[in-house]
Amino acid sequence: MPELYKKAQSEMRPGAFMISNSFVVPDAPTDEMPIVDDGWPTLLHLWRMSDLKQKQ
Repeated sequence: MPELYKKAQSEMRPGAFMISNSFVVPDAPTDEMPIVDDGWPTLLHLWRMSDLKQKQ
């Protein structure tokens, strides 16, 4: 999943979220981890995309 995270960082707009309900990204801590009340204990993993250009 690190490849998907890098792709999301390069293609998604700053402030957008990448959301997963089944995987984490090693070495990329989540920004939020809400639990969805859908009849199962579903834990979402949310990463907010930042503006990589400003960090360079």
